[in-house]
Amino acid sequence: MKTSTIVLLVVLALVAAFIGLFGWQNLATRIDLILDLGPIGGWYIARGFPVPYLMGIMFSTGFLLAFLWFGGRSMTAGRRAKAAERQVAALQDELSWSKKSGGSKSAGPSVRKPVVLEKKAPRVPSAPPVKKDVPAAADPPDFDDLI
Repeated sequence: MKTSTIVLLVVLALVAAFIGLFGWQNLATRIDLILDLGPIGGWYIARGFPVPYLMGIMFSTGFLLAFLWFGGRSMTAGRRAKAAERQVAALQDELSWSKKSGGSKSAGPSVRKPVVLEKKAPRVPSAPPVKKDVPAAADPPDFDDLI
């Protein structure tokens, strides 16, 4: 086993041990669960409810809500990534197929055409392009004249 796996298992065992000890020590602690809405009224939801059970319900609810929220997002991102992987694989297949067939789009076997070199006329050096006379920009006025 990798050391990171062993460290993770040890940390999880310690966390489980602390949670177990907390639950065992506080099982006798009980509270009343009351929903108080002020002027509308209040209701007793439970009398003498154990604190470890209440904390377990609250943590489980939080994990469930986080899983629903982030799980949906990660599933959507996973679907997009899988679609992109399929598209890349299809493009790679198409590229390898075109390389195998020599780039021709015919259905038959690829036949190379002989290369015919054409004689080109000798290149004659030409004169450099003539620059047109561009009028010089007007000199900016002297600062002393502006005062």
